[in-house]
Amino acid sequence: MVADAAAGIASLRSLGTGATQAAAGNDVRLSDARPPTAHTHTAAQISDSTVIGRSVLTAADAAAARTAIGAGTSNLVLGATGTTAAAGNHTHAGLLTGSATAVNNSTATDVPGLVADFNNLLAALRARGIITGA
Repeated sequence: MVADAAAGIASLRSLGTGATQAAAGNDVRLSDARPPTAHTHTAAQISDSTVIGRSVLTAADAAAARTAIGAGTSNLVLGATGTTAAAGNHTHAGLLTGSATAVNNSTATDVPGLVADFNNLLAALRARGIITGA
């Protein structure tokens, strides 16, 4: 498409040698372009819309749009049991909270020394609630 701003004409031209005009009558006056008009279709007139989609389109505000798609409307229950979700500020009263008993690296040079160091590690893990058993 070649535009002649002085004449106010846009012409379709072939890309071949000579760049001749593609066909008579293909000139479009730039002044003929129409400004966009207001959209007058209702949400219900959109043929492939769903009830939810129409509800989002016609929502009065963001809260109504979230309600339309079910965002923020779950039956999530916050709590501290196995059937509830923990809140963002939740702290667990047992496992991995607070400071732990220090367990140094083993310096044992024999099997009884390794056994004693290993048992100390197990005792510290049990005290923290990480493992159970005796």
